[in-house]
Amino acid sequence: MSDEERNQIEEQQPDTDPGTQEKPTEQTFTQEQLNAILAEDRRKTQSKFADYTELKERAEKWNEHEEAQRSELEKAQAEAERLKQERDSATAQARNTLIKAQFVAEAAKAGIMHPEDAYALADKSAVSVNDDGNVIGVAEAVKTLVSAGRVPLAQRNAPGLDAGAGGNDGPSKDKKLTDEQLKEAQKMGIKPEDYLKYVTA
Repeated sequence: MSDEERNQIEEQQPDTDPGTQEKPTEQTFTQEQLNAILAEDRRKTQSKFADYTELKERAEKWNEHEEAQRSELEKAQAEAERLKQERDSATAQARNTLIKAQFVAEAAKAGIMHPEDAYALADKSAVSVNDDGNVIGVAEAVKTLVSAGRVPLAQRNAPGLDAGAGGNDGPSKDKKLTDEQLKEAQKMGIKPEDYLKYVTA
C-alpha cells in the first residue's frame, strides 16, 4: 500500500484519540439565574394549585349545606314521629271512649245499676273496633258480667198486665230516675227518658 493510500484511509477514519476529543463544557449559572429558575418553578407550582383555596371553600360550604340538610331532615323526621305518636294516642283515646260509651249503653240496657261499672269490671279481651268504627263484643261481655252476678241490677218494674190484655211495653209513666241515674244519663249524653227506657226495659 502506498503512502498516499495510507494517508487517505487515515483521513477517512475518525480520530479516536481521547486526548484529541473535545470535552463538553459544564454549564454554570449565576445566583440571579438560579433565583429566576426557582421563582419560575414556584410560579408554575402555584398556578397548578391556584384554585385550591376556592375548591376548599366550596367543599366546606357544601359540607355545611349537607349538614344543614341533614339537620332539617332530622327535624322533619322528629316532627313526623311526634305527630304519629299524637295521632296514635288520639286514636287510642277515641277508641277507648267509644268502647266505654258502648259498655255503658249495653249495661244500661241490661239493667245494671251502675252502668259505668261494666266497663271497669268486664273482660275486654274480645272487644274490638272494626274498620267502620263499630264496637264488637260488648254485648257478650256485658251479658257474661251479668250472668256471673258481678254487678248489681237495678230494680225493674213488673210489666203491667190487664186481664187478658197485652203487657205495657213502655216504661211506667210514674217511674223517675234517681239523681245518680240522671248523672249517668248526662255522662252518656242521652236524654233521661231514653235512659229510663234502658233501666226499665
